[in-house]
Amino acid sequence: MKWYNIMLFVLLGLGCVLSCSRRTGRGNKVRSPWIGGLIKEYGTYKTPDSSIAIVVSKKANSLLTYIVMDANGSILIDSNDAPSISVLHRWRLYWDSKRECLWVCSSDIGNSLWLKQDGSKFRILDLHENRGFIKIMPEDLFSELGTTYQKLYRDPQYLAAEHGNE
Repeated sequence: MKWYNIMLFVLLGLGCVLSCSRRTGRGNKVRSPWIGGLIKEYGTYKTPDSSIAIVVSKKANSLLTYIVMDANGSILIDSNDAPSISVLHRWRLYWDSKRECLWVCSSDIGNSLWLKQDGSKFRILDLHENRGFIKIMPEDLFSELGTTYQKLYRDPQYLAAEHGNE
């Protein structure tokens, strides 16, 4: 019986050491340099030309926070100016450098788009109310959406319907 207890203790200890040594956690994950596009982890992201920096983090109350800044450090987009997103739900951000816009997808509150207006001002649009933009959603982001949104966004009747006239 003594031998059994010793072996059990050794095996449990070895299992604990191996499982702990393989854990990386979200904040410790080593990533290759970001080349633009999809964001699904906390961190600081810079476009290859360093013209845009995006800082993504979690507030103490489990809400997602993101800020988009230009090369001078001026804030272009601040998540405090948008509906709050819980990090307990699936979320994705996507910087579309071709169109200079930020896509925000959340299983919590739905999907939206920060669109550049005159100069450097951005405004946020709800994709349910502005369905025409769904057609230009980057495929890398579209493939990250849940199946419910993918089916809905491929439905010609949904895309053709104007908000309020459904």
